Amino acid sequence: MTDDTSRDSPKDIFQQAVDRLYSYMQPHGFTLLKSNEIKRKCGKFTARVFFFRSYKNYISHEEGHGSVTTEVHCLIDVKGYEGAYRLSFGNGPAEKFQLLGEGLSLDTATVDGIWAVIESRFVDVVNGLEDDPLEQFVKMGLMPEASPSDFSHKCYLKRPLLEAFGFEGLLHTYDENCKLFYSPDVAERRGQDSYFEMIRDQIDPDYCESLSYSYLLELLEEAYRFLRTTERYNEHVEAEYRLCLERKDGDKARFVIAVFQFLYPGTYVRFPRNKAIRELNKKTLSIYEGLIR
Repeated sequence: MTDDTSRDSPKDIFQQAVDRLYSYMQPHGFTLLKSNEIKRKCGKFTARVFFFRSYKNYISHEEGHGSVTTEVHCLIDVKGYEGAYRLSFGNGPAEKFQLLGEGLSLDTATVDGIWAVIESRFVDVVNGLEDDPLEQFVKMGLMPEASPSDFSHKCYLKRPLLEAFGFEGLLHTYDENCKLFYSPDVAERRGQDSYFEMIRDQIDPDYCESLSYSYLLELLEEAYRFLRTTERYNEHVEAEYRLCLERKDGDKARFVIAVFQFLYPGTYVRFPRNKAIRELNKKTLSIYEGLIR
């Protein structure tokens, strides 16, 4: 029988994960604080990595199962502004990484995967801002957000970081990029792509195929006509509607998800008790029940 004193607690697993990440970051000038925040102070900014452990963490060695999860947040702060640059994990809410692996021990592969992203999207940025900030800003593309195609993580660049370094000449480019990035057509396409990646593993492909194009277009048109009569209608609703029509000629699953997103939360969540779309909301709920496995 294993000695209870040799068994790792959730706190032990978490600490092992932090220590492993720190072992990778220490050579880059980072310091591990007593609060388990990993920090590096630089000339014009401070870089830090911190964690939010789940209060539900537990390990049952007797029954052979458990869960130890944490969020990981990476920020660059400048004077007067926290998160002038930010790396966040997850598509939507912050991802909670499962640190517990086989044998109720630390899942080192998960920690090393976290480090791979931190190294390329955070530590390299910190080093670049220290060594040659102008080159680093140009390399980042001066976009307010950047993410891979699966939206597994996102990098946010805020105006105060540029201002802290005094690169006035780059601010105009950044501002123009923001206008484009948040324009209705670009924003709604990004929103649909992100939502699809978020739920693609939860959808029932057979159910998607069972829905006819005519039925989906009928629901889309009904929701669109209704939204045009409300204060919710704006350029973004129009852009999302037109993008749904565009999706009709592409992948069937993407079209189904696009229409579903237009309905939910488009009408179902925002107008749950409106008598004019009572039947539409019932159909939306029916799609939800069939679509999500």
